[in-house]
Order: sequence, then structure tokens, then C-alpha cells
Amino acid sequence: MNEAELLAKIRFTRSISGPHRLRKFEPTDLDRVRDLHTRSFARLAASHHTPEQIEAFAANVAAEAYAAELAESHLWLLCAGERLCATAGWMPHAERPGTARLRKVFVTPELRRLGLATFMVNHVEECAHAEGFGDYFVRANVNAVPLYESLGYSPIGSGRMPVTRTVALPVVFMSRSGPAG
Repeated sequence: MNEAELLAKIRFTRSISGPHRLRKFEPTDLDRVRDLHTRSFARLAASHHTPEQIEAFAANVAAEAYAAELAESHLWLLCAGERLCATAGWMPHAERPGTARLRKVFVTPELRRLGLATFMVNHVEECAHAEGFGDYFVRANVNAVPLYESLGYSPIGSGRMPVTRTVALPVVFMSRSGPAG
């Protein structure tokens, strides 16, 4: 465990009581993950998105296709007792051999700024690295760009992520190379 992870764990431990565990997503987690992703986006991205975009994101999370996305994303959950605190996942980037695409990094709004997102990103990078991936890519929501920059990611472009047929979210494409975490 590196220094940043240790500090994140200490801050996390002080903020929540009960046993902490990191585990893989299971289909029975679907409702709790959907709830966390919806609440997190609504609260933490509100200053960067319109009410229409937040509503469209919630509709996207509730759609059946979202369950399939979670299943293919090597999703990890950080729990304190039965409470879901954070998620993060990765998958091979379809257009960039050797590159892991980070996905679904969300933190319970009440636990933001405790280092949980950093901890989760480091964890999924390590998982991807163990599978032979040495480069990392993320389609970052605009509110999350500072997080990824602090982790060594650099912007390589921008775009829009469709969430419904009529609504898209602004995103920044970011990447970094090198050892995990």
C-alpha cells in the first residue's frame, strides 16, 4: 500500500465505523449501485450540469443496459458494513490495445473528499495492471477532471457522452501511462 492509499484508508476509517471491505460487484448489488451512482451524480456533478442532464443521467442508470455495463466493467465496491461507499471498475479499451478504460468511479456524496475515489482508482489500476495493462484511459465527467489530474492523468480531448436519445454530457478524455497507482 502506498502513502496515498494509507492516508485515504486512515481518513476513511475515521469517517465511518464498522468493518470495511473491498469486493467485486455481484448482480444482487445492482439496486444499491444504481442508487449510489444516481445520488452521487446528482449531488457532486450538479454544479456542472443542467437539471435536464442530471435527470437524463438518472434515467440512463435505471435502464436495463446499465446493468450489462456494470457486469462487463470489472466493478469493485467499497463497503463499510452493509453500506456501499464507493465503486470503480475497468475494462479493456476497445480501440487502444494494452489500455485499460476506467469506469463507474462514484463515491457516496456524504463521504466525498476523504480519498475514496483515489483509493478506488488506484485499486482498479492495479487490477488492470495485473491483467497486463500498462496504460490507462478515462472518459471523465467534467467535475472529476481535477481528481484525475491529481492522479497523473492528462487531458487528450473532449466530447459528449450520450445518456439518452436527446441529452449528452460534456466529458474530457484523459490518459496516463506507467505503473498502476
